[in-house]
Amino acid sequence: MSKGEKLAQRLSQILAQLHKGDALDKHQLAQDFQVDVHTIERDLGERLRGIVERSSDGQWHLTHSARSTAHINHIHQLLPVVQY
Repeated sequence: MSKGEKLAQRLSQILAQLHKGDALDKHQLAQDFQVDVHTIERDLGERLRGIVERSSDGQWHLTHSARSTAHINHIHQLLPVVQY
């Protein structure tokens, strides 16, 4: 799998989790995806800027505007099931 494919799968998995209403921790994500925490910080802070936001407790959530743009069933239809 190419680097670009891995990135796309990681970002889609993160978005799918967020659309389910999960609050995400960057350290847990790094462990789950077997990448450095800095990679997850770049994903959340740069690549998904405007879609996700960090709460005061350090957890990441969808922004209010992103929550209302796509229903979770549509996300699951678009995303392949990926084991990580």
